[in-house]
Amino acid sequence: GRTAGTQADVLVADAARLGALAAEIHVRLAERLGVATATPETLALRRAAAEASLDQVLELLAGDARQALAGAQGRLRAELALFDRCAGTPLCRIHGDLHVGQVLRRAGGGLAVVDFEGEPGRPPQERAAPWTPLRDVASLLLSFDNAAAAAARRARARGLPVRPLERWSDAARAAALTAWEDGVRGSALRPAPDAL
Repeated sequence: GRTAGTQADVLVADAARLGALAAEIHVRLAERLGVATATPETLALRRAAAEASLDQVLELLAGDARQALAGAQGRLRAELALFDRCAGTPLCRIHGDLHVGQVLRRAGGGLAVVDFEGEPGRPPQERAAPWTPLRDVASLLLSFDNAAAAAARRARARGLPVRPLERWSDAARAAALTAWEDGVRGSALRPAPDAL
């Protein structure tokens, strides 16, 4: 069998392949369905929707979770204010719910992304609206952290070390992001350097 190091290397290589596949999906969607440009009005609507979602989550939470989110609220709202600086960002149709759970391994070893319906809790017209492909990228990168956290819980319960999972998550995110950036280089979707 493979050693743990070799298995981790294979999984990081898969993360890079997934980043490249995400770029290919974004470029093809842009070519077939077009590229729009983020306007201040579009960004203001997206920011308002994100802030409304934050307000809703705060209302739903209780106890320590509510207190923790309330404590982070100022930082989160400051980060949402960055929408105001993104006018001119290229927008296209995106997957909308891209994470490792949306990926299947083909019999020949390739990867396939499924379920292009976007987030099921959002209205269809919102799911179909052009948005920055960086949303898919962020969702994908977060899913590596979530997978590592789930595996770490199981490892701790068995008395196994979790540091290799943290290293894998860091390496997987870096590999996927680099592959995505390489895949959109030269396309109409290349984001501004300060967007990454």
